[in-house]
Amino acid sequence: MAVVPAGKGGEMSHIVLESAAKSTVEVDGRSVLYFGGTNYLGMSYNSEVILATQEGLIRWGLSSAGSRETTGSAAPHFELEKALAGFLEREEAVSYCSGYSVNLVLLQALRESYDICLVDSGAHCSVRDAVAGSEMEAVTFKHGDASDLGAKLREHCASGKKPMVCTDGVFSSGAVAPIGDYKDAAMKYGGAVMMDDAHGIGVLGEGGKGTLEHLGVAAEGVYQTGTLSKAFGCFGGFAAGEVPMSRLIRESSPAYIGATPLPPALAGAAIVSIDIVRRTPQLRQTLRRNANRLKAGLRTIGIEFEDGPTPIAVFMPGDRRYNERIHRRLLERDILIPYNFYPGGPADGFFRMVVTAGHTVKQIDRALEGLMDLVSGD
Repeated sequence: MAVVPAGKGGEMSHIVLESAAKSTVEVDGRSVLYFGGTNYLGMSYNSEVILATQEGLIRWGLSSAGSRETTGSAAPHFELEKALAGFLEREEAVSYCSGYSVNLVLLQALRESYDICLVDSGAHCSVRDAVAGSEMEAVTFKHGDASDLGAKLREHCASGKKPMVCTDGVFSSGAVAPIGDYKDAAMKYGGAVMMDDAHGIGVLGEGGKGTLEHLGVAAEGVYQTGTLSKAFGCFGGFAAGEVPMSRLIRESSPAYIGATPLPPALAGAAIVSIDIVRRTPQLRQTLRRNANRLKAGLRTIGIEFEDGPTPIAVFMPGDRRYNERIHRRLLERDILIPYNFYPGGPADGFFRMVVTAGHTVKQIDRALEGLMDLVSGD
């Protein structure tokens, strides 16, 4: 297997894929079942999306070769932003070349409007990096704990500071943040919420609008960021919110102003992907059925994980040596469930198992059988 093992310092192991990230992938010349990545709806290999990319490359080339505020804007950028705002039912959306860095873009634009960031301790490193880069005062509150957030707000904002609560919508474990409670707490002090909804958009909610739709929380007072690389299977990031968010980003965010934008061809492909996700709700229905089957099977085996409405299951069946042995034996059975060491994660690493709409019942059951044999036999 073309696997670079985790180092002594806890670096992630690296699996080299030799084919598209479908439910099966080629690794070292072998076909293995794949339960990794975030290609939730299979859009990265959808034929309509690929065709749109090909046509876009012929028309627009590889890059617009300029920043958005000089000569780098192309028609697909504005069409994509209109499509995103429409899909999410938000007033505005701004696209960016990086899903990881779009949180920084947004916070830089808003740093004159807010005084302090209250950060969920379990937030993704992109959120924490964005807060640091915004140069705003920052305070961390306990993961998923609206009561602790309220206490921190009383402590730091009683003097009139305007807060921005920064969090994931769906955490990397698959758990959903209590966004409604976070928003209520922030708005008592005239604040708002920045929610990185990378894992929620396209997956959660009847229409795939993400965590807000899933929880029934009104969008007012919540800035929603996300990526085009997960449910939409493309590349790049975006921020969605209320007027005048886009003006502030375009005029006052150095990370946005100084960057070359998303290639126009990929923007055009994302427009097609968004439309497919919008008009094909059965993709989400299949995804949810697959997620329910996977999680029910994991419970039967006795594997503990933080449950949620997403297709993600994170578990740590043992210590590092035990986990590495399970990972190796699964690979020997042609089953790939990534075993990761992630910044801020457990020292012994963790398995992060993701099911997609492209997995069959037979594939899910085969992975569960492999896990059952190995976990019960060790």
